Amino acid sequence: MDTSVPEPQETDRPPKLDLKTFLTTAIADTRSWNELSAALKVKDVVLAAKGGGLVVKNASTGEEIGKISALGFKYIDLIRHYGDGFPDHPATWLVEKALYGNYFPKGPRRTKKATNRKRRSGDGDDFSLIED
Repeated sequence: MDTSVPEPQETDRPPKLDLKTFLTTAIADTRSWNELSAALKVKDVVLAAKGGGLVVKNASTGEEIGKISALGFKYIDLIRHYGDGFPDHPATWLVEKALYGNYFPKGPRRTKKATNRKRRSGDGDDFSLIED
């Protein structure tokens, strides 16, 4: 009869601290998104676009591990590092902002929130009634 204690089972998720250290090295050692993707395959992880950033996923299961920003990396900084946006990322405007600093939102820019306050008399509006 085997009375040994079973070894704890490893999960599919790498520890976040280990993943952060690995990503730091991988990003520093790569010069393109393709090179980074190849480096991440070693840990069985991939990056995927989500919202205005990136998430780390398990390559085998597709399970989301977490946001790349939660690991200390900003997507906009990665754009600057690689000189381009993540392939097929929907937030293309972030590339303009990161690389050229010249992104302006479409449409009129509102600086103040509209308020419904009553005008006080003597504020410069002088209406006269015209009677027929």
